[in-house]
Amino acid sequence: DKQGWCIFTTTPLGMDWTYEHVEKHAEAGRPGFSVHTWKTVENTRCEGLAEEVAEARATLAPEYFEREYEASRRAFIGQIYKGFKRETCVVSKLPANIQFTKTVGGCDWGTHGALTVCGMTHADRPHYWFLDEDCADNLLVEDYWAPKAIAFQQRWRFWDWVADPAEPDNLTRFRNAGIRVSKHRNYGAGQFDEHARSVLSGIRTLSSALHQGR
Repeated sequence: DKQGWCIFTTTPLGMDWTYEHVEKHAEAGRPGFSVHTWKTVENTRCEGLAEEVAEARATLAPEYFEREYEASRRAFIGQIYKGFKRETCVVSKLPANIQFTKTVGGCDWGTHGALTVCGMTHADRPHYWFLDEDCADNLLVEDYWAPKAIAFQQRWRFWDWVADPAEPDNLTRFRNAGIRVSKHRNYGAGQFDEHARSVLSGIRTLSSALHQGR
């Protein structure tokens, strides 16, 4: 806005705003725009980076590796699970004698709300089992979500929930119904966009678990 200049450094999230507002103009030869790319996979000077790249290539879902280590504009930007396949990810019954190291409920409010129950096995490198789910539209916590959450607790014998913090009044109603909601912590979060970052990071974690067969 003051007709000055600046340098943006970024890892692109697919064809995002950095492409629309910077790179596209450079490609078109517009004066004053220039783009230069260095890829993490090509960096041979940073100590230990080759090992990190090898580990990431083996454990991350391919679309995340392309995006984060190869700066690929082809990589996705949406919040989707490319690795989900019904024939390998859905089972009709749990294995015999399965034991969960942790079970937790997840709650998403909104016009289209959902409750899920997730059990985890193997604490150091967990496998994730989604045990139950309920979806509904435009229902109140007192009328529907709280009774359903209590029924899930009784069925799967757990107490802790992680809930979407975007509607704090619903969190209060949840707690008033006697449901224990864990203190909201944002993994890898920045100060001003905590919810967005925790969502993206959670999807990245689950995508990697799908890629690893977990």
